[in-house]
Amino acid sequence: MSGFSVKKAVELAIRTERDGAEFYSDIAQSFSDNQDLAGIFNQLSSDEKAHEREFSSILKNMPDSDNVDADSNAFYLLQATSVSEFFKQDAIKNKTGLTPKDALLTALNFEKATLMHYHALAEVLGETPQLKGLIQAEKNHVAALMKVAISDAQFRGLADSW
Repeated sequence: MSGFSVKKAVELAIRTERDGAEFYSDIAQSFSDNQDLAGIFNQLSSDEKAHEREFSSILKNMPDSDNVDADSNAFYLLQATSVSEFFKQDAIKNKTGLTPKDALLTALNFEKATLMHYHALAEVLGETPQLKGLIQAEKNHVAALMKVAISDAQFRGLADSW
């Protein structure tokens, strides 16, 4: 990834959140006959839009230069965990035919990937209150989706204190 920078990583996080919101919205529409499942994905879509705004704020306040060692393990981890390719996978692009369980597991895998990327971003940027909140939100999504996937529990978004 030549030209990769921390600023680019934040831009990718913004795009990832935007793509995630669109993906979740599309999944919600495809399960419109199942109010509970559609509700889960509509809430996730709403949460991802909020995350996009947070990352946009982080980007707006970033200095122009990174001041990061581009040869550090943390920087390589940041590159390796970039999830921008996630939505280019055939299974993700072709949302039709997903079973409810497949949709939940796809969402779980996406949330786990973003969580890893945001931890790597925090290691490079330092753990700002905004980034700490976004990491906690992703942790909440992972825990809630796991709980729903294995127990058919209800999910109400970030308001839940599982």
